[in-house]
Amino acid sequence: SIQGVKHQRSYMQQIKVSDEVYSFIGVDACLETGPKRPFNFIGLLSGNETDHLRQLAAEASNGNFTIWFGHYPSSCILSQSGNSAGFRELIGNHDKSVAYLCGHLHTLGGLLHNMYTFQKEGFLELELGDWKDNRIFRIAAFDHGLFSFTDVVFNDWPIILITNPKNILCNSPYKDDTLLQKESTHIRILLFSAEKIVQCQLKIDNGDWFECQPKSRNLYVSKWSPDEFKTGIHTIYCLIKTDNGKLKQIQQLFSLDGSRSSFNLFSRIALMMDVPKLFQSLFSICLIFCIVPLCLFRIFHILALCGKLKKPRFRNNFLSNVARKFWILSSVDKLVFPTVVYCLYIIFGPWSIGEVIDGHIGVIFAWGIFVDNTFLPGTLTYLYGFFQLAFCQFPMIVILAHVTDTQFQIHSKLASRKRGKLSKCLFHFPFTLITSVEIMLACTFWMYYGTLAFLIGPFRTWSIVLNCVLYYLANNLSDDNLKSATKVWKS
Repeated sequence: SIQGVKHQRSYMQQIKVSDEVYSFIGVDACLETGPKRPFNFIGLLSGNETDHLRQLAAEASNGNFTIWFGHYPSSCILSQSGNSAGFRELIGNHDKSVAYLCGHLHTLGGLLHNMYTFQKEGFLELELGDWKDNRIFRIAAFDHGLFSFTDVVFNDWPIILITNPKNILCNSPYKDDTLLQKESTHIRILLFSAEKIVQCQLKIDNGDWFECQPKSRNLYVSKWSPDEFKTGIHTIYCLIKTDNGKLKQIQQLFSLDGSRSSFNLFSRIALMMDVPKLFQSLFSICLIFCIVPLCLFRIFHILALCGKLKKPRFRNNFLSNVARKFWILSSVDKLVFPTVVYCLYIIFGPWSIGEVIDGHIGVIFAWGIFVDNTFLPGTLTYLYGFFQLAFCQFPMIVILAHVTDTQFQIHSKLASRKRGKLSKCLFHFPFTLITSVEIMLACTFWMYYGTLAFLIGPFRTWSIVLNCVLYYLANNLSDDNLKSATKVWKS
């Protein structure tokens, strides 16, 4: 904000209008040691910054209303408690909090254009579309203590904001005085236009249109009888005409009895979920899929060799074929051990060493980044690991299982080694595709973090070499390599 240059981190600005004090608390959750993309996606509130925000909230208690604002949505802020809930509780515990205004996700790449929600802690969270590409800005107002807003595309004139009765989506059962709308005498509208407004008309539900008169340059009012609409959900329409003949009409729902309407489901998910926890969960699930099946089938194989488990038989159905492929892969030591060890390494070992920020070498782990004498907790690293496991490593395990099973059938005389050119191309295509994706991702990593990170990159670069070696070994298995599998599957 314009006040940012005057403050090192989070700050508060108070504005007094008549007898009411409005507090605006700017939340700086940017990483103090900010890594390059993509690991700067999640914000972080340190213990000191959280304490500072609590102090600002305490100072704001002498005001009437508090608006919080910051770059990151609450779902993308990791607080001292280790999740997003800590920051939401901080806002919710301040009884003057009305809304948290944020950006960062914007329209989520054009997928969600009105990303708003009402947090369970009792405040509105309103994501704003970006100015750079979409030229979106926000008009917000307090009308006798009732908060309203509208998001506007630049040059989409006139701008219309109905402040009383307020939009049903802005109703807050914890903050709003329900009598203010029920006992109000006038409908109030804020209008902004590049052209002169010559007419403002209103209509409620299926009633007749009626005129709305200017009270000042931007404020238009019209008398109404709220008792006629005291129950249920209603729709108010506003039609504006300018002197050049342009017409613009908006409509919004309102309710005077506390009835509420829900925000878009996907917007609520994006703003109410705990993104760091989600990333950790996705990463953990993929690790389980990569490691557990191979370990289980290895145990089954050992038990079958010892006679403690009935030996399996070939069955010609999808699930049996998949199980057989993983079982046979788990029996080949020189394939299964490197695969499982690599997956375990992703959890504990360093992924890469490189220039995490300009001029500073850092070490990247799944659970965090060490750089410039600072530890940054793992957030987007988990998502990065998830994509590597889900779209590269697990598909590669499936490919290795298929190739190993094919080699087993060839050695068992159940399949022919001879293939046509097209058959060979189709057979090797999945491996070629996955390897191409990995090379592309490795080059992207090189662009962001430099040559050192590319060369010392067990997670991103070395995995390509490992997979190539394992694929070569899987395609050139000997009878001795498959001896253990043969004892179980051919006896």
